[in-house]
Amino acid sequence: MRWLNLVSIDWVTVEANVEKSNRVLIVEQGLQQISYGVVLAYAIRRRLFERLDAPLERFVGAEVPPSVSRVPETTALANTDSVRAALVPITSDGHGAR
Repeated sequence: MRWLNLVSIDWVTVEANVEKSNRVLIVEQGLQQISYGVVLAYAIRRRLFERLDAPLERFVGAEVPPSVSRVPETTALANTDSVRAALVPITSDGHGAR
């Protein structure tokens, strides 16, 4: 899902997905300190806290200086393997049954 602002979020869809797993992982390519995910995480916690069985998690791009080179940029971006690895803690027995 992608949004540019909180007004356009389809909360019905977000709530339905939280009901399925009772967990949230926000994945984004931006830096941790300057991300839209912080705002989204706050809104989800505020609205859906009682439905979450585990802490809301965020997975962001690597903390590297902005670059114009493809090699560091590619290294910093989230990929399928790194997102799967970020899902393990919230889908294993560490925060509830799988």
